[in-house]
Amino acid sequence: MRPRIEATKHGIERSTLSPWDSQWAWVASVTPPFEIEGRSVDEFLAWAARETGREVAYGSPDAAQQAQGIVLRGSVSGLTPEQAVRAVLSTTSLQPRLETERIVVE
Repeated sequence: MRPRIEATKHGIERSTLSPWDSQWAWVASVTPPFEIEGRSVDEFLAWAARETGREVAYGSPDAAQQAQGIVLRGSVSGLTPEQAVRAVLSTTSLQPRLETERIVVE
């Protein structure tokens, strides 16, 4: 949970907000794109997880090993982190499943 502070006309309100709450959706529109050229799928997924408040979970040791060994080319400019995950992994044999708290890769 992340601290949340809101200033209202009645004063300061404090609460918590989960990292994957829909109120964070605006962040995707201001997130700088990840420069994928020459980077591994594993590095890219770590970025996507940070940007979306998720963690990366590999379905098997083989999937994790593949993610470390695949070198990416191209760009994900103009895509949200979720769209980028789907686009990038569609070019590999890895399959993503975007859950509330995790990016599962099989």
